[in-house]
Amino acid sequence: MKLTLLMPLLATFMLMIFSCKKENNPPIIANQSFEILENSPAGSIVGKIKASDPDGNNLNFEIITTEEVPFDIEPITKNLIVKNGYSIDYETKTQYTFLVKVTDSGKSPLFNLATITVVVKDVKEFPMDGMIAYYP
Repeated sequence: MKLTLLMPLLATFMLMIFSCKKENNPPIIANQSFEILENSPAGSIVGKIKASDPDGNNLNFEIITTEEVPFDIEPITKNLIVKNGYSIDYETKTQYTFLVKVTDSGKSPLFNLATITVVVKDVKEFPMDGMIAYYP
């Protein structure tokens, strides 16, 4: 009779142990697109990289690319910004495409990748040769 009373308690205790064992899930990030005007100065915000973690872990972002891109990701705000010393020029390049790797801070860190596209918008530039005044 005592054994029949202990069985439900033992089953509940084992269920609690197994449910406390938390599995780490990879972060979630989708492909994202942004636009920026050419000649935007260093520090200009292109947009916020959006990602989440189902487990609530902190996320770290890293740009993965085979070619140099004029962008960085601010670690705290997760904003994509124009790097210092770089200029955005439509006549040189109209679009940048690169990967962002987002890694969680779980015991066994997991990551996910997304393609980020930044379209450069043209700003009309006026010839200054011989110009005395310009009134837009």
